[in-house]
Amino acid sequence: MPNPAYINGVFNAYGLNATLPTPLEGVLTEWFWNQTPLWYRLPHVDYPVSQFSTGTYQYRPTTATLGANVLVGDTTLTLVDASYLVDGDCLQLQPVAPAVDGETVMVVGAPASATVVNVIRGIGSTSTPAGPAASTGTAGQSVTLVGRMSTGRDTTLYPLSPDLISPQQYYMGSFFQTYEVGETDTTNELVPTVDGTGNPLPGFQRITAQNTLRDIESNAFYGRGQAYSSTTKRQVPWGLRNLIQTNKTTGAGTITQTQFTDMIFEGPATKGSLVTDIFCSANFMGYFNIWGSAAQRVEAGQTRFGVPIVYWTAPFLQDARLWYAPMLQPGTACGLNANEARFRVKTPVQHQPYPMIDQTFRGSFFGENCVHVDAEYQHSWLEGVTGAQ
Repeated sequence: MPNPAYINGVFNAYGLNATLPTPLEGVLTEWFWNQTPLWYRLPHVDYPVSQFSTGTYQYRPTTATLGANVLVGDTTLTLVDASYLVDGDCLQLQPVAPAVDGETVMVVGAPASATVVNVIRGIGSTSTPAGPAASTGTAGQSVTLVGRMSTGRDTTLYPLSPDLISPQQYYMGSFFQTYEVGETDTTNELVPTVDGTGNPLPGFQRITAQNTLRDIESNAFYGRGQAYSSTTKRQVPWGLRNLIQTNKTTGAGTITQTQFTDMIFEGPATKGSLVTDIFCSANFMGYFNIWGSAAQRVEAGQTRFGVPIVYWTAPFLQDARLWYAPMLQPGTACGLNANEARFRVKTPVQHQPYPMIDQTFRGSFFGENCVHVDAEYQHSWLEGVTGAQ
């Protein structure tokens, strides 16, 4: 019999309800989590449309670059880009010598142009202790934004326009696998598990369901987005490899432990994001050994079917969970902030039995979904790793 934890049972070709699909997404998620950890780890959110678009907003830059030399008596700064600066912004120039603070200036009014701002020089130079007075600067030097100050009685507004990246178009994918097996085939049996809880599906259905989830997982990593057309007659969702662009490293070759952490963590961290989960191909386990930081197995309980939930960790991973992802190609790792990524689900994965023909069981598993990220720069992708040193 089906596992009692699955209350509705599994409809079969003998039942009068054979034409009704049985939702199995929760069952399959818990049964195949170790083969499809991305599908298991990310939350699933109902979303009733076939296509949708999202816009990504960048944070205001915290650095600028001098576009021209600065003299002591100048009351304007020429920058490579001053479009995001407003009245009251404080900017710190690079120090003129090591161990010496750089001069702080304050922007006055709106930018005079896309590259020029009016400034008050030597902010803090009359305080105790005194800050640097007006100094010189050289084109190409970095300038740091250290905050925007208000008079408390501001009447003129200088609204900041968020930096909107081109909206990303998402497409729901219809994933579909079928089965057909004779009545006397042994794969029709409900084989008991070691702990006695029992498999949730007969063998042929379980294999077909597994193929469906593997298709979903593989597409979530590698899908190349394609809208419906008269030629394809279907649409293809985007995968993480093609969604993540800002913090994407390809052809990495042989890398060190430090390079790995930089490629996975540093880019998202500069945008205020924290990588919580790392999905990696199997050969990374060997790389961790070479780096002297063997991955440690963490027992995290079990699913309702008694399947152990296991992830890995290592001292240098900053408490991020490490998941072995069988669908990733060798030499690949993906760092995600799991709070900023999810599966959008239009149709949960379902089982649809078909009427029997000549004592043959027939049916299919199908579902509509896609992976979705809030902002691609909060995640990272690394591939092409061929060795560790």
